[in-house]
Amino acid sequence: MALCTACHPLLHNTRNALRRCFKQSKAFYSNASSPKEEEIRQKLRLFPGGSIDLQKQESGIAVMTVNNPARMNAFSGSMMLELEERVSELETWTEGKGLIVQGAAGTFCSGSDLNAVRAISNPQDGMKMCMFMQKTLTRLLRLPLISVALVEGKALGGGAELTTACDFRLMTSDAVIQFVHKHMGLVPGWGGAARLVRIVGSQNALKLLGGAKKVDPHLGRQIGLVDEVLGSPLGEGSSLVDTEQWLSQFTKGSAPVIRAVKEVVVSGRELSLEEALRTEKDIFGTRFVLSAHAGPTRDRTVSQEPAASFTLNWFTTKCLVREQTHVWSKLVLRNTKRTDCGHNCVPARADISMPSDCQPFVDDIEDIVSSHDPISVQRQFSRQSIVPRARKRKEQPPAEELQADSVIPGTQKVWMRTWGCSHNSSDGEYMAGQLAASGYKMTDNPSDADVWLLNSCTVKNPAEDHFRNSIKKAQEQNKKVVVAGCVPQAQPRMEYLKGLSIIGVQQIDRVVEVVDEAVKGHSVRLLGQKKDNGKRLGGARLDLPKIRKNPLIEIISINTGCLNACTYCKTKHARGDLASYPIEELVERARQSFQEGVCEIWLTSEDTGAYGRDIGTDLPSLLWELVKEIPEGCMLRLGMTNPPYILEHLEEMAKILNHPRVYAFLHVPVQSASDSVLMDMKREYCCNDFKCVVDFLKNKVPGITIATDIICGFPGETDKDFQETMELVRKYRFPSLFINQFYPRPGTPAAKMEQVPAQVKKQRTKELSALFHSYNPYDHKVGQRQHVLVTEESFDAQYYVAHNKFYEQVLVPKNPEFKGKMIEVDIYEAGKHFMRGHPVEDARVITPSISQPLLKGEVSGIPQKLKESCQNGFHAPLASTALIGQSWRLDGEGLKLLSVGLALLAIVVFFVFEKLY
Repeated sequence: MALCTACHPLLHNTRNALRRCFKQSKAFYSNASSPKEEEIRQKLRLFPGGSIDLQKQESGIAVMTVNNPARMNAFSGSMMLELEERVSELETWTEGKGLIVQGAAGTFCSGSDLNAVRAISNPQDGMKMCMFMQKTLTRLLRLPLISVALVEGKALGGGAELTTACDFRLMTSDAVIQFVHKHMGLVPGWGGAARLVRIVGSQNALKLLGGAKKVDPHLGRQIGLVDEVLGSPLGEGSSLVDTEQWLSQFTKGSAPVIRAVKEVVVSGRELSLEEALRTEKDIFGTRFVLSAHAGPTRDRTVSQEPAASFTLNWFTTKCLVREQTHVWSKLVLRNTKRTDCGHNCVPARADISMPSDCQPFVDDIEDIVSSHDPISVQRQFSRQSIVPRARKRKEQPPAEELQADSVIPGTQKVWMRTWGCSHNSSDGEYMAGQLAASGYKMTDNPSDADVWLLNSCTVKNPAEDHFRNSIKKAQEQNKKVVVAGCVPQAQPRMEYLKGLSIIGVQQIDRVVEVVDEAVKGHSVRLLGQKKDNGKRLGGARLDLPKIRKNPLIEIISINTGCLNACTYCKTKHARGDLASYPIEELVERARQSFQEGVCEIWLTSEDTGAYGRDIGTDLPSLLWELVKEIPEGCMLRLGMTNPPYILEHLEEMAKILNHPRVYAFLHVPVQSASDSVLMDMKREYCCNDFKCVVDFLKNKVPGITIATDIICGFPGETDKDFQETMELVRKYRFPSLFINQFYPRPGTPAAKMEQVPAQVKKQRTKELSALFHSYNPYDHKVGQRQHVLVTEESFDAQYYVAHNKFYEQVLVPKNPEFKGKMIEVDIYEAGKHFMRGHPVEDARVITPSISQPLLKGEVSGIPQKLKESCQNGFHAPLASTALIGQSWRLDGEGLKLLSVGLALLAIVVFFVFEKLY
């Protein structure tokens, strides 16, 4: 559709007015605030924790995540400020069409963090905080995006109010919305009550607020609070995928049109009828003019102007109506002289490259049809001269030829590689055990393998780079590839993972199913979580078959996930929130391990100190139960724990670490000695907390080994911050120090922060490494006599590796009689990371009172008969161990024996008949 010449000044004036009004609108909703508002901002900054994460997608749908799992996603002060920033960012996102608001770790939001609420105790500050959140959520509701609240788990108090600031609400089948303000002696203060009345009506709102009634999906649908109920999540992120699919039915089309639709609806909701009608007419006119200017395209959405210049919100529209009404009327009245086209238009000028044909100002939608268009009779006549063109048939591909030898899963060789922490190593051992128990042959030679099982780590960029390169190498060699671990769990849609089978971190008990399908050429992805009655479990069962990398060492993961939300951590995206195994299951696993010849147990997880907080117990309770099961000559080693959780149990932990069968060793990562850096990391402790832990344990557990981690070059780290870290290392002279140069991991808040220059990061890493290597922590131990437990072989195969009570490495002569036993040695040499010791003559060698260790590569956790079946090439699903134990399969040798036996039996029967007859 062409524009007439008269429309040029109109379009020019319209756009200028729109730009002015858009600026006014931005000012109206901007973060600019009065001194009183800035005062409450300063107070909110004093209460850090959690984050508001925003991910914009190319589809035009953004996902905003309330991320504070340690507090059930309650809003801390800093999160309230971040929410305002995210809303401001979305207001200027011109390509946006939709928004999904969700909570992290399977729950929505529990309102305000009570620590911040208690601190803001006076009524004036409480009112300011209330108005701050009210304004922010109002701006959220007025965004020119179609918004959906994805409610998983619980939405309580302020979290319930947050759901009303979205256009739609979707709930999973086990979710609950509850306005609990009454129980706290309050009423909604973030605008939730007013919005609730508009959604469900005054009577239903009164019932929900006055009765603090729990709204389940059924009641929510009944009263109109909930728009759709999603099924139980099939895996982590599955509800989000369902929500994106549900929202897409409203966001198909161009962004300007979708945004205009939302603004028309907002104006109808918040303006009087007269103003709303004027707004609707004006937005329609604006869209119509722009469609006309774009030319006769099918969707009429093409425009070279920025979308922000013509996509209006209700406030902009209100201004525009007043400013442009006279412009339209004067322009039409001024051009009353009729031109050759028959309309009230100014004749086309020679210097304007537009046709003189034009359309008049449209008074009605029917006027879009021109008088020059053909009538229906003419259209019917023109159809008679049309000759249909024969459609060319597609050639059918030749039928696939059947192969004589089918692929039988369970007969192939599998090579597995694991990157990362001891938790990942334990998962790899479980997967190898199940595959071997099902008939697959585990091999150490990747070239001989038919399948590569790659168990990944997402902590650092180099680990993921190695993982990605291994996938490429496998594909170049035409190997079947199955991936597992934290990388595909956290980012299953990565380009280089397309078409690959994936085993989620909580689905390792189904590795045989996935490998079976991969062998057949199929792609399978299992990324769900283990749940029991809606409660997340620690993961797969602990009694699964396993091939220990070292038959003398059992790695037991006591829980998965954590309670923190560190800004640099990608593992949280994969492992999720804390989920602990029951004490009785862990004790039974330890008991079974000792029965299989294990003499050393490692307890591992993302944070062992947080164990049990989700199931009503704690770490000391577990340790005291495990200590009862440790035989003489065996040892227990604790894994990593963060300072906040160990602080609560220092007295009990000191007693446990002094136990003769527990290593006096603890890994407590500090990451930085600067409190400002720790705050940016959201570590939820200060340097003094770390010092308190170290000082107390060094005092109560003489000789204890404290290992720690430090990140060099975290975003915002100054030279002063780094020097504080250097001073901490000089003070404590840690014998074991893990130094990491900061790597920004995609999708983490730290990746969006202003980065420290690469050269500075490298220099700081180099300085800290030099300081660490400037001292020898074991020099004073030369000449001591120690008891050590021998468990491993050194990398150069020249020594056996043993550990003393403090888990310090001692190299001893390679005498096969020492393996798996506790011996007494005299220390005669000390290096940076080890000591060397001579066995004491005539000293007692303590043999643990346990069974004979399994052979290297032998499968643990299955009956002896099943082991023999596995070694003979047996293959069957692991769903029922009893069924496997009773099943049998004949291989080639068995068929030969059966044939000979039947032949002999036939001869005997023949002779018997000869004698009788």
